[in-house]
Amino acid sequence: MWKTGELGVATWADADATWRLNATGGPQGIQLGLDGTNPSRVQFCSVGEDLFPQVAEQFVRGDELHVSFPQQEGSYSIEAVFKPIVSDVNRLVIEVILSLETRLLDTHPTVDLVAQGSGNASAASASVGCDPISQVTDDVMSVAVLLGPHDAPFTAKHSSDNQLRLRLFGEFLEKGVIRKARPWIVLSTSDAGVTSEALKDAYAKLCASPLPLTP
Repeated sequence: MWKTGELGVATWADADATWRLNATGGPQGIQLGLDGTNPSRVQFCSVGEDLFPQVAEQFVRGDELHVSFPQQEGSYSIEAVFKPIVSDVNRLVIEVILSLETRLLDTHPTVDLVAQGSGNASAASASVGCDPISQVTDDVMSVAVLLGPHDAPFTAKHSSDNQLRLRLFGEFLEKGVIRKARPWIVLSTSDAGVTSEALKDAYAKLCASPLPLTP
């Protein structure tokens, strides 16, 4: 279940693990990791000189945490929904829906999804855009990012040897148009990590799940 503290900060606790979400926005964007370790294991952040908006409101609805980032000094606003899909002692599969909108003309706002680790291995490859399944690992955790067919073709990969960096919202965004991105993020502290078969099974479930019409 979600437990919220100060605005933008929440934990998801299940079994023997507690996962920490810092969704205060601003320079640090959104950070997700195992509570008590590096909180920025996974991060959503702004690109270049753009500014990630700061949190203004949050609430819990069932197993969903809704967080609102209105447009302020930057070029866009975001409505975010965080919904755990699988949670156990050493693994979290969480759906993150980002709904991005701008009030400005001729803008091209993007958001980077960053995961720390090496390998940048892909359990599946794509001919256009980004691989639908990407995974990195370090000495603490493995992180995989799953992108459905509505996201992968429009996501650019800007990764390095020790970091997975995926640029969401790759298309031009007209004023007043809302665009959604819905990655599934798989975090595992198991020494064995997550097998490619398990990731492909999770990806199939993502593809079979319809994208919600509202945030």
